[in-house]
Amino acid sequence: MTVLACCAWMLLGLSSTDCPGFGVSEDTLYVSSDAAVWRNALLDWSRSLKSFQGTYTVNNTYTDPLEPGTTRPEWFKVHYRRRDDAFYVSVESDIAKNEQDIYVERNNYLTYLTVNLDDPYESVYSQQTLNPGEIHAYAYPREAISVPQFLFGQDFRSYVVEESVEGFLAAGCSCMIIRDDQPVFAHFRGGRFIECQFDKGDRPVRLSFGTGCDCPADLRQFYVKEYGFDAGTIGVPWVDIFYYDYKIIGDIFFPLHITRYVYKRNQDAIIWTQQLKDRLKEIGEPPGSAEVREERCKVLAEISRLKMYEANRISDIRYIEETLSINVPLDDTCFDIALPDGTKVFDKEGRFSYQKGVTMPPLVKKLLLVGAITAATVFCLVVIGFMLYRRK
Repeated sequence: MTVLACCAWMLLGLSSTDCPGFGVSEDTLYVSSDAAVWRNALLDWSRSLKSFQGTYTVNNTYTDPLEPGTTRPEWFKVHYRRRDDAFYVSVESDIAKNEQDIYVERNNYLTYLTVNLDDPYESVYSQQTLNPGEIHAYAYPREAISVPQFLFGQDFRSYVVEESVEGFLAAGCSCMIIRDDQPVFAHFRGGRFIECQFDKGDRPVRLSFGTGCDCPADLRQFYVKEYGFDAGTIGVPWVDIFYYDYKIIGDIFFPLHITRYVYKRNQDAIIWTQQLKDRLKEIGEPPGSAEVREERCKVLAEISRLKMYEANRISDIRYIEETLSINVPLDDTCFDIALPDGTKVFDKEGRFSYQKGVTMPPLVKKLLLVGAITAATVFCLVVIGFMLYRRK
């Protein structure tokens, strides 16, 4: 439990109609009576994945930032192992078809190997010491390959929510809301939210993260009266994750098929947001003033109500069931990297150390071989010439 959770206090019995929504204090915890069961179900599910070993594929479709309106596909095959203090990931992709990338992190120490499948002598092995908190910054495609701890809500650093579902739920307000005519568990913390829908077996079928606005009470009531839309509890999603085909693997229910949508505001919303910034400059009031707050909420409420956002990246993740081993102890050998002969090894400072299985550089070997062939050819020509000369 986090320090924040220890300092927070919980108020049970809060009705969903009284849910404070966005803007709720970050040092207090409220839980409505009708949300408590679903809150516990989400926490239990997120905590259930303790170790993972298996293979899965990821098909991504994303919008090319350099060519608006153009989408690009990318494909990955991932072999992944993880326990509390370590992970191993081997990645093949259609981006670099002649390469295989392997990453291992243990106790903030990262090693990675790029295998050149066409020429092993061009493979590179490197090492790096990571400072705590920097693990998300190195060149490891965590986001692109949708690692399992993201999908189970154990690591949210790419979503800038908190480190985990558990960390995010440690303060704020949990309640039930209506989203698309369906009851949904929601948790609000400042201007951010998590939403989760469950199936009849209390398993998540949709998990969402996003932002909203702490609307003034009169503006919130206006939207409810005019549109049946509660701008105080429904925001704009950053990410939607959908879970399908649950199977019992090990001791937990595990979804074999997952889709993930990462959103961005559409062009109209971008224009509205820029116009809002211009208006706020003209107003000249402090960011926390009532007038600024109301102007911001009017725009954000409309973006949310009209769903003025679109998927920027869509990921389809499919696990290969027969390869999965869930919550089974993994020993240290599962996190070793086997170096192919010819691999160039670099130390933590990026200096070349040696080349595995090679006593001399390949270039020298090639030069010696060429020299030997040339010398043998010259010798043969000399012998043949001498014999022809003797016959005369």
